[in-house]
Amino acid sequence: MALGREMPYPMVADPEKIPLHKRLLARIGIPTVAFHDAEHFKAPTPIYVAYCEKHGIYYYDYPHGYRGELYCPMCLALWKRLVELEAKAKG
Repeated sequence: MALGREMPYPMVADPEKIPLHKRLLARIGIPTVAFHDAEHFKAPTPIYVAYCEKHGIYYYDYPHGYRGELYCPMCLALWKRLVELEAKAKG
């Protein structure tokens, strides 16, 4: 999907740069469109702001897969690390 550039999403968002109403919606579990990114995609794609309760951070991401899931960058990094450790333990 990327046009030869590394995809910057998901990424941690600065709460100061997110309007209050979008932060409030994200906190109650309703991700909202923060902006559209045309630089990293073939067509303008909505980038959502969401909140991770586990890590207490706001983050930007685009919908992944059929279900349109959004991934916290810290949760994703932890998951990747666990997969690497498991693969290393197996052989």
